[in-house]
Amino acid sequence: MGALYTHFTGFEFENNSFEFYKKQHKYIVANPPYEIPLLTAFLEKLHNNMLSDNGTAVLLMPKDFVKKDKPKALVEILNKFNVCEVEAMQEQFARTGINAEIVVLRKL
Repeated sequence: MGALYTHFTGFEFENNSFEFYKKQHKYIVANPPYEIPLLTAFLEKLHNNMLSDNGTAVLLMPKDFVKKDKPKALVEILNKFNVCEVEAMQEQFARTGINAEIVVLRKL
């Protein structure tokens, strides 16, 4: 799948666990883990290592996740991004039934 994506878009495709990702990009599209501790860790890594300055990420996230006011660590990392756009998905994820949304974050 990655080769086809790269062929048709001209962009790099990687299927990695975020903990081991070492490259930095201006734009990232990702489906991060949904558990609060793991998603918080993903956002930390996204901000500190994966996105370049003023970089933008398009993420699939649980509905209203960016509106959470706790835990403190999550709120602190969310405040390091500008929420540019939030668009609710029309369908739940088939296997989990989770309501999700597409969120565009820009690194501050």
